[in-house]
Amino acid sequence: MVTLEDRDLFLKAVNDPSSVVYKPEPQKPKTAKPRKGPSDFDVKLDLHGLTTQQAEARVKACLVRCLATNKKRLLVIHGKGEGILRYEIRSLLAHSKLVAQVQEVPTRLGGDGAVLVLLKGK
Repeated sequence: MVTLEDRDLFLKAVNDPSSVVYKPEPQKPKTAKPRKGPSDFDVKLDLHGLTTQQAEARVKACLVRCLATNKKRLLVIHGKGEGILRYEIRSLLAHSKLVAQVQEVPTRLGGDGAVLVLLKGK
């Protein structure tokens, strides 16, 4: 509800804009947003919706591409689902000669539905 005082101030401002003193609202300091990932991983590979064979082919191709471009950390998102793709992809990574280490990732990066792959150097 508009008070008479508000109405009078509005009418005064309309008739003589220079009579209104503008006091800006104090600015809230901007807080830094948490940065996602450049420090967490170099490449992200999402395997959602793929069959096991398609996913394995993509992972192998991505591993080779990462080594060729000197990327050392690969985030593989396989999803949670029934666990079939998770098992197959983790098994493939564990037996790959290109992989130095496979690590679990925090929830913000996928939790149980993803792994971080550290690649060996050339």
